[in-house]
Amino acid sequence: MKHILSLDLKFDIHSVKLLPTGITNQNYLVNNQFVLKVRQPESDPFFSYAQERTIADIFYCHDLSPKYLMYNQQFHYSLSQFLPASHKGHGPLYANKEIIQIAELITTYQSFASPLLKPFNLEERYNFYRSKCANDFPLVIDEEKIIAEYNQTIDKSHLVLSHNDLVKNNFLFKGAKLYIIDFEFAGLNDSMFDDASFITENHLSPGARKALSSNSLL
Repeated sequence: MKHILSLDLKFDIHSVKLLPTGITNQNYLVNNQFVLKVRQPESDPFFSYAQERTIADIFYCHDLSPKYLMYNQQFHYSLSQFLPASHKGHGPLYANKEIIQIAELITTYQSFASPLLKPFNLEERYNFYRSKCANDFPLVIDEEKIIAEYNQTIDKSHLVLSHNDLVKNNFLFKGAKLYIIDFEFAGLNDSMFDDASFITENHLSPGARKALSSNSLL
């Protein structure tokens, strides 16, 4: 609480509640109105507040995300509107209709015209995360071969707007409406990356994958 009070939020703080937290952030519900996301400095050398805000504004303008109100690079935090909605972070698996809704959302935002954004560089990120692992950390699969094949096949002239982190907590369901949040990894990427991200991050069953067959995924 003292740490939050030290931030220049430009309004009085009446209540603070800790929210589910990601690897790189601490999240707080402030005054039951705002979500305060405080980043760990140096947690990701590829992160850009300017790019995150640009992408968040694109999604908000299309009514696909809450409004992001404030970014402070000096104190490593952002502030957004709190959207009372439900997510699947600790709930049951997706229903087929929700999977199709997510597939349609991905197709929608990949069609948006994108400004000059930094592409998501898989090789750079792999090398950075690998450098943080113990030297004796075993390779489960041939990651370097996969990355080399990825670099050979990706068409960098046809990259699309991608979220790049489609875990359960980043989808918010409010009635029949679906929103998406947290754009710290977002940028330009191959159109198949978000498809694969959604499938693998959410451990979709064969039946759930079948529900996608008539949509953009698979």
